[in-house]
Amino acid sequence: MKFYLLSVALLVTIALAKKEKGNQANDDVEQAEISQNYNPLDNLTSYSNPDTVQTLFEAVNSGEYKARGEIFNLFAEEDRKQAVELFEVLHFAKEWDLFYKTAVFARDRVNEGQFYYAFMTAVLHRNEGFVLPPPYEVFPHLFTNSDTPTIIPMNFTGTIRNPEQRVSYFGEDIGLNAHHSHWHADFPFWWDSDKYGGPKDRQGELFWYTHHQLTVRFDAERLSNGLQEVEELQWDKPILEGFVPKATYKNGQEFPSRPDNMIFQDLPHITVTDMKHYELRIRDGIAAGFLKDKEHNAISLNNSDGIDILGKAMESSADSINPNYYGSIHNMAHVFLSKVTDPKNKYGLAPGVMEHFETATRDPAFFRLHKYMDFLFKEHKDYLVPYTREEIDFPGVRVDRFEVKTIIDKADRNNLVTYFDTDHIDLANAMDTSETAKDVEIKAQVSRLTHIPFNYEIEVSANSAATAVARVFLMVKNNWYGEEMKIEEAGWGAMELDKFSVKLFSGLNTINRSSVESSVVLNERKGYKQLLAAVEDALEDRGEYFVDKQQRHCGLPRGLLIPKGTSEGMAFRLFVIFTDYEKDIHADSFKSGRDSPHSYCGILGDKYPDKRPLGFPFDRKIQSWELFETENMKDIEITIKHKSLSKVDFSPEEISQIKSTWSVIRSDPTGNGVTLYLNWFQSLPETQKQFKRFSNITREQLSTNEAFRTQATATITRLDDIISSIDHPTEFCTKMKKLAGDHKFRDANTKNFRDMTNIFVEVIRKLTGKTLFTPAANSGWKKVFARLIEKIEEETSFTHGHIAKVQLTPDEMIAIKRNWEVIHQDLTGNGMDMYLHWFAAFPHMQKVFKKFAQVPRDQLKTNDAFKAQATVTLHWIDDMIEAIDSPSDMAAVMKRLGRMHQTRHTNIYDFREMVKRIQEVIGTKVGEGYTPAAESGWTKLFAKLVENIGDGLSEKH
Repeated sequence: MKFYLLSVALLVTIALAKKEKGNQANDDVEQAEISQNYNPLDNLTSYSNPDTVQTLFEAVNSGEYKARGEIFNLFAEEDRKQAVELFEVLHFAKEWDLFYKTAVFARDRVNEGQFYYAFMTAVLHRNEGFVLPPPYEVFPHLFTNSDTPTIIPMNFTGTIRNPEQRVSYFGEDIGLNAHHSHWHADFPFWWDSDKYGGPKDRQGELFWYTHHQLTVRFDAERLSNGLQEVEELQWDKPILEGFVPKATYKNGQEFPSRPDNMIFQDLPHITVTDMKHYELRIRDGIAAGFLKDKEHNAISLNNSDGIDILGKAMESSADSINPNYYGSIHNMAHVFLSKVTDPKNKYGLAPGVMEHFETATRDPAFFRLHKYMDFLFKEHKDYLVPYTREEIDFPGVRVDRFEVKTIIDKADRNNLVTYFDTDHIDLANAMDTSETAKDVEIKAQVSRLTHIPFNYEIEVSANSAATAVARVFLMVKNNWYGEEMKIEEAGWGAMELDKFSVKLFSGLNTINRSSVESSVVLNERKGYKQLLAAVEDALEDRGEYFVDKQQRHCGLPRGLLIPKGTSEGMAFRLFVIFTDYEKDIHADSFKSGRDSPHSYCGILGDKYPDKRPLGFPFDRKIQSWELFETENMKDIEITIKHKSLSKVDFSPEEISQIKSTWSVIRSDPTGNGVTLYLNWFQSLPETQKQFKRFSNITREQLSTNEAFRTQATATITRLDDIISSIDHPTEFCTKMKKLAGDHKFRDANTKNFRDMTNIFVEVIRKLTGKTLFTPAANSGWKKVFARLIEKIEEETSFTHGHIAKVQLTPDEMIAIKRNWEVIHQDLTGNGMDMYLHWFAAFPHMQKVFKKFAQVPRDQLKTNDAFKAQATVTLHWIDDMIEAIDSPSDMAAVMKRLGRMHQTRHTNIYDFREMVKRIQEVIGTKVGEGYTPAAESGWTKLFAKLVENIGDGLSEKH
């Protein structure tokens, strides 16, 4: 593990290592030494491809490669050829040490852009769970509109008078830019399947679907802002809207602007007529139902694989069926758009935003291009036979109820809320380093669309037990004219929100699923400072570093999961369908990738998890709702309302009372902080164990413990900083988010925070008295802490990865609670009985517990270590039962338990046998209370516990 952690740190520092201004010294001491003393040309025998290594570095040394400081352009053939050669050198360096030294050596000698592209692509394809900092921290100049970075609000890079500016928040979202960039790094169009290790499963189909989803989402944002759906690009018509990026390259060159109504012109190596010919050949192939390969064989398109063949031809990728005949419509269209203002290079303009995957989505013409591409793909899909009812149906499964609720107001059904939140881009890498500047915080403040997280609640009846796949989609209800769209029209614009598996039991199943678990969104990216801090904490035993070998950098940012909507509320159709897991899913790849945004990004090096066509069942023409609808699906109408930044709508009286009561608390931050924590620990003694520095201090001694007093003071100080901004919604919400983010990578549990804040409100009431603590103060403080809990839940939800939730009926929940009341009367005694029952059945398991491995079984009940183990185990079960009304919190407890056992010599079979014995003892202890509902409930609960523990154990590195 130490080696892995060091590797993560090295990768981050390689990606971000900067030059001292005016010389070539790497500012990382270790890397500077390697760069000076290591030379690949002296170690050719260590490489599996020595010829490529020699050719590349001899060319670099002789100045034949692109010079440092120049702009790298992946769409320029020579730039790409050189970058791919460097990728090959790194990709075929099988030993980590060789990879690292080669990267350090190259990083100081080759063009910066070429190096990062090759390095990033090589790291992504190592499949070792390494995490890179987001591209907007590596090359912040590509993502900001300021050439003098300071801590300032960052405007969008277009111009306000352009109507397209209304939707610029979407195309310019830094997370969306990163998603698009990393998708193309995961699926490079130059990837040689034979050379680099196998084909990219369904790459052509994913190319269509990923960009199709971006296009329909962009249309939904346009409708949310009173704009018509984007029109497709046409080679003979002007590009109506211009674009002024207002951004610069690191070397000072500006991104070229495009005036309104520009006309496409021929480029030196390809003409507009060529592009129209390629398009015509594609259209002819779609109409005929086949494309011709290089040997002129007809390859059918009219099947489920046709879209993959078509996508590879239209991008085109290296696996295109016939690149000379069908050209490269997508890639060359990027170049045409980029060079439209200087097609002959008369003025020597720098590459435009469309020639960088990192910046392409910022140009509205990007979506015109992909609407044009999407229409071609739709032509093909419309030729396919519509799905039959038999292909859509899941006999014996019926969706009875489908609702969605935000985590803030669970009584308000089918109303979702979006808002703009503040985020920051670390701009340190935009600056030349100096000893005085290294510790300065330099950030750009950006406004990004996001939403209040929400939960799906679904009731499904099943005739028999089965495993299902749930697919969730969102569709705009009305077109720009305000006319309701029929499913036949709206279906092509369906936005995929989620795809997940669920085990259905015979009878009624209640399913709860959080939006933060979506299969299309990427977990929040750690910045490079967070990455390095996490590594340092783990190396110093201050925290854990969880390795996820399925770590992805591709995925939609979570804030863009749903469209903006309108201030009045915009109508959408929310749709869910359950299909047969056994028929639809590649089980191995689905299990390994279920925590990742696999819907748009697939599974690197493995099969795409879903056997169905992407977008099913909305990827083909729908004849009518009557012919389409089956019992295993349901659609409902929901409303998405956009609100102003502050979601905490305080009344003036509430603000006044919050300030008055807080003035009492802040007058003695240490004393009142101590009171808060002592009340918390008294109400919930087990929470003290979360604080390692004083977890074993007796409650009587806590008040004088320095670590405890420091923690108490820090809590009040952080809250004081937040309350001081209560008159300024932007600042208030930003500070809330920062506090939540500070807990993001800790093993936090929202239930603990909720308990703490409830106790805090009560402590404030006691400390301030009835005179100050008015009803307005009470409601105001509850709003403050509701907002804080929401942010903490939103942030910490992403650290848990996939969580298998328990689907219990109301009768089962009641029975479990009643059973547990009996067990809870003597947790230690009952826990010891459970362990003894387990050891009697499997004597060898006692040896796993070193502290009492050699104690005779008849003496175990008097052994303190055994008592402690039994008590702790039942406290864990107690935590689960306490959270039984909140599936997310209960599942998080299960997940934590699994992760705790990562480093222990245990396996899933041991746990499975152990929980059987626990359940048997519960049945014996509660007697007649062990009803059929209790038995089925405990069986479900322990099955999910074993599943989550298995997931935790599988995360070992």
